[in-house]
Amino acid sequence: MKIFTLIRIEFLKLKRSQILLMTLLCPLSVVALQFLIVVENSGQVITDKGWGMYWMGAISLWYMFMLPLYISLVTMLMNAVEHKNSTWRLMASMPIPQWQLYLTKGLVSWLFVFFSSIVMYGLTSLSIFIMTLMGYEGQDSFSSPFLLHLAKVMLTSLPIVLIGHMISWRWKSVIAPLALGVVMTMTAMTLANSAQYWMFNPWTYNLIATLVNDGKSVIDALTYSAILSVILLIGSTLWLGRKEVNM
Repeated sequence: MKIFTLIRIEFLKLKRSQILLMTLLCPLSVVALQFLIVVENSGQVITDKGWGMYWMGAISLWYMFMLPLYISLVTMLMNAVEHKNSTWRLMASMPIPQWQLYLTKGLVSWLFVFFSSIVMYGLTSLSIFIMTLMGYEGQDSFSSPFLLHLAKVMLTSLPIVLIGHMISWRWKSVIAPLALGVVMTMTAMTLANSAQYWMFNPWTYNLIATLVNDGKSVIDALTYSAILSVILLIGSTLWLGRKEVNM
Protein backbone atom coordinates (compact mmCIF):
# COMPACT_ATOMS: atom_id res chain seq x y z
CA MET A 1 0.00 0.00 0.00
CA LYS A 2 1.41 3.37 -1.00
CA ILE A 3 2.38 5.86 1.68
CA PHE A 4 -0.13 8.45 0.43
CA THR A 5 -2.97 5.97 0.86
CA LEU A 6 -1.85 5.30 4.42
CA ILE A 7 -1.69 9.03 5.12
CA ARG A 8 -5.22 9.47 3.77
CA ILE A 9 -6.45 6.65 6.01
CA GLU A 10 -4.81 8.23 9.05
CA PHE A 11 -6.56 11.51 8.36
CA LEU A 12 -9.87 9.69 8.06
CA LYS A 13 -9.29 8.14 11.48
CA LEU A 14 -8.90 11.60 13.00
CA LYS A 15 -12.67 12.00 12.90
CA ARG A 16 -12.67 9.84 16.01
CA SER A 17 -9.97 11.80 17.82
CA GLN A 18 -9.60 15.27 19.32
CA ILE A 19 -6.54 16.27 17.29
CA LEU A 20 -8.41 18.69 15.05
CA LEU A 21 -10.00 20.34 18.07
CA MET A 22 -6.61 20.67 19.80
CA THR A 23 -5.13 22.14 16.60
CA LEU A 24 -7.60 24.99 16.99
CA LEU A 25 -7.75 25.33 20.78
CA CYS A 26 -4.00 25.35 21.53
CA PRO A 27 -3.20 28.32 19.23
CA LEU A 28 -6.46 29.99 20.24
CA SER A 29 -5.51 29.89 23.92
CA VAL A 30 -2.23 31.71 23.18
CA VAL A 31 -3.90 34.35 21.02
CA ALA A 32 -6.77 34.83 23.49
CA LEU A 33 -4.31 35.47 26.31
CA GLN A 34 -2.41 38.07 24.29
CA PHE A 35 -5.67 39.66 23.17
CA LEU A 36 -6.94 39.99 26.74
CA ILE A 37 -3.67 41.55 27.90
CA VAL A 38 -3.93 44.25 25.23
CA VAL A 39 -7.63 44.92 25.83
CA GLU A 40 -7.13 45.13 29.58
CA ASN A 41 -4.55 47.88 29.05
CA SER A 42 -6.83 49.64 26.55
CA GLY A 43 -4.27 49.09 23.81
CA GLN A 44 -1.69 51.36 25.41
CA VAL A 45 1.10 48.79 25.03
CA ILE A 46 0.40 48.70 21.28
CA THR A 47 0.46 52.48 21.06
CA ASP A 48 3.75 52.62 22.93
CA LYS A 49 5.60 49.64 21.48
CA GLY A 50 3.76 48.72 18.28
CA TRP A 51 2.36 45.42 17.14
CA GLY A 52 5.83 43.91 17.08
CA MET A 53 5.59 43.45 20.85
CA TYR A 54 2.23 41.72 20.42
CA TRP A 55 3.68 39.34 17.86
CA MET A 56 6.72 38.63 20.02
CA GLY A 57 4.53 37.82 23.01
CA ALA A 58 2.44 35.38 20.99
CA ILE A 59 5.46 33.79 19.31
CA SER A 60 7.38 33.39 22.57
CA LEU A 61 4.46 31.77 24.38
CA TRP A 62 3.80 29.47 21.44
CA TYR A 63 7.38 28.27 21.02
CA MET A 64 8.31 28.12 24.70
CA PHE A 65 5.23 26.46 26.12
CA MET A 66 2.23 25.62 23.98
CA LEU A 67 3.79 24.05 20.88
CA PRO A 68 5.82 21.39 22.77
CA LEU A 69 2.74 20.47 24.82
CA TYR A 70 0.65 20.39 21.65
CA ILE A 71 3.13 17.96 20.08
CA SER A 72 2.82 15.69 23.11
CA LEU A 73 -0.96 15.74 22.74
CA VAL A 74 -0.87 15.04 19.01
CA THR A 75 1.52 12.10 19.19
CA MET A 76 -0.46 10.64 22.08
CA LEU A 77 -3.82 11.05 20.32
CA MET A 78 -2.50 9.65 17.03
CA ASN A 79 -1.73 6.32 18.68
CA ALA A 80 -4.52 6.47 21.26
CA VAL A 81 -6.96 5.89 18.41
CA GLU A 82 -5.50 2.40 17.94
CA HIS A 83 -5.03 1.68 21.65
CA LYS A 84 -8.56 2.77 22.52
CA ASN A 85 -10.26 0.77 19.81
CA SER A 86 -7.88 -2.22 20.04
CA THR A 87 -7.20 -2.12 16.30
CA TRP A 88 -3.50 -3.04 16.52
CA ARG A 89 -4.33 -6.68 15.87
CA LEU A 90 -6.35 -5.72 12.79
CA MET A 91 -3.53 -3.54 11.50
CA ALA A 92 -1.01 -6.33 12.07
CA SER A 93 -3.14 -8.65 9.91
CA MET A 94 -3.01 -6.29 6.94
CA PRO A 95 -0.45 -6.82 4.15
CA ILE A 96 1.46 -3.72 5.21
CA PRO A 97 4.90 -3.69 6.84
CA GLN A 98 4.63 -2.38 10.38
CA TRP A 99 7.46 0.07 9.79
CA GLN A 100 5.32 1.79 7.14
CA LEU A 101 2.48 2.22 9.62
CA TYR A 102 4.91 3.58 12.17
CA LEU A 103 6.43 6.10 9.77
CA THR A 104 3.02 7.17 8.48
CA LYS A 105 1.70 8.02 11.93
CA GLY A 106 4.90 9.88 12.73
CA LEU A 107 4.70 11.84 9.48
CA VAL A 108 1.08 12.83 10.07
CA SER A 109 1.95 13.96 13.61
CA TRP A 110 4.76 16.08 12.18
CA LEU A 111 2.42 17.62 9.60
CA PHE A 112 0.20 18.81 12.41
CA VAL A 113 3.10 20.96 13.66
CA PHE A 114 2.80 22.81 10.35
CA PHE A 115 -1.00 22.99 10.50
CA SER A 116 -1.05 24.31 14.07
CA SER A 117 1.58 26.93 13.27
CA ILE A 118 -0.45 28.19 10.31
CA VAL A 119 -3.54 28.32 12.53
CA MET A 120 -1.51 30.24 15.12
CA TYR A 121 -0.40 32.80 12.52
CA GLY A 122 -3.93 33.13 11.14
CA LEU A 123 -5.56 33.63 14.56
CA THR A 124 -2.93 36.17 15.61
CA SER A 125 -3.48 38.13 12.40
CA LEU A 126 -7.24 37.93 12.90
CA SER A 127 -6.94 39.22 16.46
CA ILE A 128 -4.88 42.18 15.24
CA PHE A 129 -7.49 42.94 12.59
CA ILE A 130 -10.25 42.87 15.22
CA MET A 131 -8.30 45.19 17.51
CA THR A 132 -7.69 47.67 14.69
CA LEU A 133 -11.46 47.74 14.19
CA MET A 134 -11.72 48.49 17.92
CA GLY A 135 -9.53 51.54 17.39
CA TYR A 136 -6.17 50.23 18.64
CA GLU A 137 -3.33 51.64 16.58
CA GLY A 138 0.32 50.73 16.29
CA GLN A 139 3.17 50.23 13.84
CA ASP A 140 3.86 47.14 11.70
CA SER A 141 0.61 45.35 12.48
CA PHE A 142 1.19 42.41 10.13
CA SER A 143 4.98 42.40 10.04
CA SER A 144 6.10 39.23 11.80
CA PRO A 145 8.92 36.69 11.46
CA PHE A 146 6.47 33.91 12.32
CA LEU A 147 6.28 32.37 8.84
CA LEU A 148 10.04 32.80 8.38
CA HIS A 149 10.49 30.70 11.52
CA LEU A 150 8.29 27.92 10.19
CA ALA A 151 11.05 26.02 8.34
CA LYS A 152 13.26 26.14 11.44
CA VAL A 153 10.40 25.01 13.66
CA MET A 154 9.57 22.08 11.40
CA LEU A 155 13.15 20.81 11.73
CA THR A 156 13.65 21.54 15.44
CA SER A 157 10.28 20.04 16.38
CA LEU A 158 11.03 16.73 14.63
CA PRO A 159 13.00 15.18 17.54
CA ILE A 160 10.14 16.01 19.91
CA VAL A 161 7.62 14.46 17.53
CA LEU A 162 9.71 11.30 17.16
CA ILE A 163 10.23 10.89 20.91
CA GLY A 164 6.53 11.38 21.63
CA HIS A 165 5.57 9.05 18.80
CA MET A 166 7.93 6.32 20.00
CA ILE A 167 6.51 6.36 23.52
CA SER A 168 2.87 6.59 22.43
CA TRP A 169 3.26 3.82 19.85
CA ARG A 170 4.98 1.42 22.22
CA TRP A 171 2.95 1.97 25.40
CA LYS A 172 -0.78 2.36 25.88
CA SER A 173 -0.56 4.74 28.84
CA VAL A 174 -1.36 8.37 28.00
CA ILE A 175 0.38 9.60 31.14
CA ALA A 176 3.95 8.83 30.03
CA PRO A 177 4.10 11.00 26.87
CA LEU A 178 2.21 13.87 28.48
CA ALA A 179 4.29 13.79 31.66
CA LEU A 180 7.51 13.71 29.64
CA GLY A 181 6.30 16.61 27.51
CA VAL A 182 5.47 18.75 30.54
CA VAL A 183 8.73 17.99 32.37
CA MET A 184 10.94 18.55 29.33
CA THR A 185 9.08 21.74 28.36
CA MET A 186 9.48 23.22 31.83
CA THR A 187 13.14 22.19 31.91
CA ALA A 188 13.73 23.71 28.48
CA MET A 189 12.62 27.14 29.69
CA THR A 190 15.52 27.10 32.15
CA LEU A 191 18.13 25.38 30.00
CA ALA A 192 17.52 27.69 27.04
CA ASN A 193 19.42 30.37 28.96
CA SER A 194 22.39 28.08 29.58
CA ALA A 195 25.08 28.23 26.93
CA GLN A 196 26.56 24.91 28.14
CA TYR A 197 23.59 22.62 28.67
CA TRP A 198 20.73 23.59 26.34
CA MET A 199 21.82 21.11 23.66
CA PHE A 200 21.08 18.17 25.98
CA ASN A 201 17.34 18.90 25.91
CA PRO A 202 15.76 18.67 22.41
CA TRP A 203 12.85 20.76 23.69
CA THR A 204 15.16 23.80 23.65
CA TYR A 205 16.06 23.54 19.98
CA ASN A 206 13.04 25.43 18.65
CA LEU A 207 13.60 28.19 21.22
CA ILE A 208 17.25 28.62 20.28
CA ALA A 209 16.53 28.51 16.54
CA THR A 210 13.78 31.13 16.65
CA LEU A 211 14.23 33.39 19.67
CA VAL A 212 18.03 33.69 19.96
CA ASN A 213 20.00 36.23 17.92
CA ASP A 214 23.31 34.36 18.10
CA GLY A 215 23.85 32.93 14.62
CA LYS A 216 26.15 30.15 15.81
CA SER A 217 23.64 28.94 18.38
CA VAL A 218 20.90 28.90 15.74
CA ILE A 219 23.04 26.81 13.41
CA ASP A 220 23.95 24.49 16.28
CA ALA A 221 20.28 24.01 17.18
CA LEU A 222 19.39 23.15 13.58
CA THR A 223 22.37 20.80 13.30
CA TYR A 224 21.59 18.98 16.54
CA SER A 225 17.97 18.65 15.46
CA ALA A 226 18.91 17.12 12.13
CA ILE A 227 21.42 14.66 13.62
CA LEU A 228 19.16 13.58 16.47
CA SER A 229 16.18 13.22 14.12
CA VAL A 230 18.10 10.88 11.83
CA ILE A 231 19.27 8.78 14.78
CA LEU A 232 15.79 8.58 16.31
CA LEU A 233 14.10 7.90 12.98
CA ILE A 234 16.41 5.06 11.98
CA GLY A 235 16.69 3.57 15.47
CA SER A 236 12.99 3.67 16.32
CA THR A 237 11.94 2.38 12.90
CA LEU A 238 14.29 -0.60 13.14
CA TRP A 239 13.09 -1.33 16.70
CA LEU A 240 9.38 -0.62 16.56
CA GLY A 241 9.01 -1.52 12.90
CA ARG A 242 9.62 -5.18 13.65
CA LYS A 243 8.69 -5.47 17.32
CA GLU A 244 5.18 -6.65 18.09
CA VAL A 245 2.93 -4.05 19.66
CA ASN A 246 1.35 -4.87 23.01
CA MET A 247 -2.35 -5.46 22.37
